[in-house]
Amino acid sequence: MATYISKRTESQTQSVFFKLSAELRNEVYYHAFSMQDTDATEVHLCPKEARVATKDSSATKHEGINLALLATCRRIYHEAIGVCYGIDPIGIDRNMIYRLRDEFSRARLGNIRTLRVHVDSPDALLSVCGMVSIWVPAVETLDIVFDSGIDTEFNRQICRPYMVHSILRAAVVFASTYISKLKTVSKIKLMVGHMTDLFPTPDQADRMAVIRMQKDSMATSGLWALEEELNALLPKNKARIDAAKAEESEAIESEDKD
Repeated sequence: MATYISKRTESQTQSVFFKLSAELRNEVYYHAFSMQDTDATEVHLCPKEARVATKDSSATKHEGINLALLATCRRIYHEAIGVCYGIDPIGIDRNMIYRLRDEFSRARLGNIRTLRVHVDSPDALLSVCGMVSIWVPAVETLDIVFDSGIDTEFNRQICRPYMVHSILRAAVVFASTYISKLKTVSKIKLMVGHMTDLFPTPDQADRMAVIRMQKDSMATSGLWALEEELNALLPKNKARIDAAKAEESEAIESEDKD
């Protein structure tokens, strides 16, 4: 048995694949872990109990990406895991964000560049920003998705664009403190769930449903404007804006002197 393990270990380390340069191996990892399914949105992180409970659990499925390569050997896993987390959007629900420090290492979380957080209530935005700044410190794009995530039991009404806009509009005054902690983020995106998830089907629609949909349609443009406000509060963007204003002021002063 000892001899068998020794030979197996030797065969992995002596693999032709590992004779390739690190740059070429990274190219392979990038190709292997890039999402091929155009309908896929993210690689979803779920709790350990869901990952080990059953291979058929919906919580363990990674749409649009095959993770089998990570299970081939320990060296490939350690080399490739950062690429997987770094190039693909990583999705979590609101409850999972409070368990990140217990479920995943800081090194792994530090590879995430695009994070999609599914929340079932607009007032979760501030706490999400606070947790992301602590546990996912290298995120550059933060998507806040107001929908059920992987939870089928949620309040559809509160995740409609009209309600999301109303609640966030009132909370934006308090948002600057939390958003100022997102040192590496350069873009926040606000999204609502699919229309089929949030609205009744046409045969179920009534007169009030039509009115709600009209309100939601008008609120969508308001969400875009609110998104711009939040992005302007990000430290990276504020620094860029301040630099542009300073440059503009210098140009005006120079023209006045001339």
